[in-house]
Amino acid sequence: MVAAGDADLAVIDCRSWALAQRFEPEAASQLMVIGWTGERKGIAYVTSRATDPAIAEAMKTTLLAMGCLPAPDGDVK
Repeated sequence: MVAAGDADLAVIDCRSWALAQRFEPEAASQLMVIGWTGERKGIAYVTSRATDPAIAEAMKTTLLAMGCLPAPDGDVK
């Protein structure tokens, strides 16, 4: 739904995200992590790579304001 543009944002637990990257790399490559919950990797917030950069930045800003952690540089692919 997110990759197709039917939803702007999804929350995916880190294990499911890792499984998607490993076993569904084509689908996972259409998404980008824009933040994580908690003090260590937790649930990833992802949006479509086709999301307008200004909207993606607004989502990141909102997530940070809510206390979420930014995506580590190596996680944004």
